[in-house]
Amino acid sequence: MLSSEHQLQHQHILWELWSLTIGNRLDPFTLGKKLREVLPFDNVYVFIRDEHRHKYTRLNEDSKRPQRFDLLAELLSNRLQRNLIFEDKQLTIFPFTSPYASDNEHYSGFVVVENSVDLDNDHISLMEMISQHIALLLENLREASHFRNQVKSLSTIVQIDNEISLEENFETTLGNIMEKIKKAFDASTGGVMLYDEEKNTLVLQKPGFGATDQEINEYNVSLKEQSNATRVFRTGSPMVSNNCIGDSRILQRYVDLYKVHNLMTVPLSSQGKTIGVLHLANKRSGIWNENDLKLLQMMASYLGGIIERAYLVEKLKEKHLEIEKLYQNAERMTETLSYQKEVIDTHRSTLEWTLSIHNQLLKSLLNEGGLKEITEILASQIGKSVVIVDSFGQVPAMSLTSDEHQTIFQDFVKQNLKQFKRKTLPFVLADKKYFVTPFPIDLRHYNMDQILLLVITKNHLKTHELNAVRQALLIFSLELIRQKGIIETENRLRADFLDDLIFSKSLNLNNLHTRAAYLNHSFTDPNVFIILDIDDFVTRIEKEKLKEADILKIKNRLYAITENNIKKHFPERSYLMTTKSDNVLALLSLPNKHLPQAIDTMLGEISNDINSSLTPLTVSIGVSNLCLAIEDYKSNYSSTKKALDINKGLGKKDIIVYQGQQGLDGMFFDLYRQQSFREFALEFLDPVLEYEKSKKTPLIDTAETYLNSLNLQQTAKLLYSHVNTVRYRLNKIEKLLGIDFKYKDDRLKFTLALNILKFRSDYNTD
Repeated sequence: MLSSEHQLQHQHILWELWSLTIGNRLDPFTLGKKLREVLPFDNVYVFIRDEHRHKYTRLNEDSKRPQRFDLLAELLSNRLQRNLIFEDKQLTIFPFTSPYASDNEHYSGFVVVENSVDLDNDHISLMEMISQHIALLLENLREASHFRNQVKSLSTIVQIDNEISLEENFETTLGNIMEKIKKAFDASTGGVMLYDEEKNTLVLQKPGFGATDQEINEYNVSLKEQSNATRVFRTGSPMVSNNCIGDSRILQRYVDLYKVHNLMTVPLSSQGKTIGVLHLANKRSGIWNENDLKLLQMMASYLGGIIERAYLVEKLKEKHLEIEKLYQNAERMTETLSYQKEVIDTHRSTLEWTLSIHNQLLKSLLNEGGLKEITEILASQIGKSVVIVDSFGQVPAMSLTSDEHQTIFQDFVKQNLKQFKRKTLPFVLADKKYFVTPFPIDLRHYNMDQILLLVITKNHLKTHELNAVRQALLIFSLELIRQKGIIETENRLRADFLDDLIFSKSLNLNNLHTRAAYLNHSFTDPNVFIILDIDDFVTRIEKEKLKEADILKIKNRLYAITENNIKKHFPERSYLMTTKSDNVLALLSLPNKHLPQAIDTMLGEISNDINSSLTPLTVSIGVSNLCLAIEDYKSNYSSTKKALDINKGLGKKDIIVYQGQQGLDGMFFDLYRQQSFREFALEFLDPVLEYEKSKKTPLIDTAETYLNSLNLQQTAKLLYSHVNTVRYRLNKIEKLLGIDFKYKDDRLKFTLALNILKFRSDYNTD
């Protein structure tokens, strides 16, 4: 039984604590301070159970030693007795629980008394009573906090409602609403999604989540899709998540996009109809609780009508603007009709001008004027330079109406061919700026590469000029198709003629001269064969799995490079060309009975053009002797082809070979093509070849070097080897083959077999 003095002391302490509820002075900091003032102990701490984090936290966490209280809270979690020693301090623990505890939210915890001596019974009774009153005070504090939040939320709603203005657009209004809601709930981001009935989707409204226009367009969630937004919209039930990452209820692509950690989603309703959902995300301090969700629901029930009203105001404005435009259009109608008459007159004049150009181009097409004439007509009619470019940068036709330099422009076209296919490019020439506008002539349906028509102007093309050029593209297409047919026919005639000239066993001279004259070629002047053989073409086709169209494109390109160079270096001379297997064959007439230096120059440029435009493809080029009589053609072609085959057999690539350069290799090549000699060479050298293959020792190379000089010291020097090494290798060959290099016949037999076998493909593999 407490004495009267102690009862009065206890009542005084309780009065001091409960007086904090007067005038809204009750808060965690004030309560903790008051406890330390009125209680006669060294120190007093209050720890509250955090049900969300499953740990105890101190009521007033303003200590300069937070780690000390973290350790103490951990000890309280495992408490088994009332008294304990902590850091040499005597601690007495008094538990408390809210009398209004519920499953969702309640207060429970401990009051910890720190004193230098043990507490007597009076003090223990006092603290047991004080701890239960603390539970009541905390419950009062929670209710007061809830009440203040409700007042704050209602104040926010009233403020939002009062600030809705007809002068602001919907995006600005919605942005202001969201800023006030985020401030009221201490959230960093959020957004509103409204239902689009026509598309059956929820659409994020700007400026939700601070998203860009592109992200806004992408944030459309179909009601058929399973997500937190669609679930809340359909059911009318709110949703809260304090760990969005990995939460299956939430679309993770939007969690990643907007960096959402925690989220509340509530339905927005107006006049009993759900119009969308409201998201509030990333609470700055702590996590969302039941109180937050209830308050947001309460606000959303009001905000639905406010947002719908703002949305309808926006639509009303749009309708108002449409009506204003209708009135303005009506006023302008008379002016428009007058203006349209002028426009129609202008269009008629432009159409007549366009039809005039079209008719002239069509007339040239029907009269078979050719690509060059059609190009010149278009250039003169529109007053602009016109250039036709193929897919390899070659210029089959060009008409320059001003002082542009042809060669410089052709180089510019080759350098920028890929860019021409996409856009207009500026082009500076002689300090003057021009624009080059591409117009593709698509001929892929006719198995032809795309052709570009380029128009060169000092200013951008006007609309009527663009239309005129586009109309002309059809004429150019027809002309190119016509030329393709003519070229294919002429190519067949040339191919048949050259086949007869080279391979026919019985030549009719009169017939040959007649056919040559039809093809504008003459046998009165000397002629020379030029054969371009694609190196390792079959291997490349198999390795890269080239299709027929790719193979044809390569051959056509090779044909075009050769023809363009012949025209460039021999513009006045006639020529015939065809493709045969992996070869391009040209027969070129020359002015006299001597091969001109221009042949070497032309062949060098052909090789360079191929290396630059068809990399990694290379060609070997064969040049025949002059054909002075009909019977020379067949033999010269065969010998030139043989010269190419010899070098191919020797593994040589990207070379220029003349018919007369065969030498002894021609004789050895003939022997190699005879089975008996080929079998002799292979059978004779096979032991050495097998030894080389197994031991990786260069016996053949050593013997070949030695036989050139018959000098061991010189051979060793050339092979960067020791004399004894060379002697050992030669002895090994002699032992394997049963020969002796001292004897001339043995050396001759070895050399003959070696020269025959070097034409075998695997012998010359690098």
